[in-house]
Amino acid sequence: METLLFQESPIIVIVLLSIWFILMLLRSRWHLLIVIIFILCVLFYRNFSVSPFRKVDDSIVMSPADGKVSHIEYTKDNVRISIFLNLHNVHVQKSPIDGKVMSIDYYEGTFHPAGLIDKSKHNERSRLVLNTKYGPISIYQIAGVLARTIVTWSRPGQVLKSGQDFGMIKFGSRVDVEIPLQHLKRVFATVGQRVDFDTQIVQLF
Repeated sequence: METLLFQESPIIVIVLLSIWFILMLLRSRWHLLIVIIFILCVLFYRNFSVSPFRKVDDSIVMSPADGKVSHIEYTKDNVRISIFLNLHNVHVQKSPIDGKVMSIDYYEGTFHPAGLIDKSKHNERSRLVLNTKYGPISIYQIAGVLARTIVTWSRPGQVLKSGQDFGMIKFGSRVDVEIPLQHLKRVFATVGQRVDFDTQIVQLF
């Protein structure tokens, strides 16, 4: 396990350490609370490498997030799988399949609870489109009530391998995967299922 706290949010580290130092000088017991908050932040910004036993079949779409499948929606052209992230989940997102980043679009919006599918359709979000051998696959990073910062490290033109980090939602909230029905063979994911980065959610053909 590693933590991204120091490189992604150094201001949090500076503020907490400054408050802790002042409280120590004042000999206040509140310094223990700062220590607890700091530990929680370290854990929140944690990241894991994918399992060495991760799938090798390139037709398998893996979960891009650590969380719980909250919704599966079929439209005329796509199936969309929504994964809700609680505070205790890992908030880094990983590429669900091999592909080249075609585009990254950021949309400003509201901050409704991400679990409310209808209301959160207008939430702030970022859309990353991967060009794969099975056609374009879109991954949405969606903000929620607490999540106000969406980070996408990847850039258009970058080639991502399955399991490679591409972004993070700080303090929340939902990740959607949109897959073309044209190449859909089977959906493994089910509503209510807990998933992580080594969970197979879809098979393509």
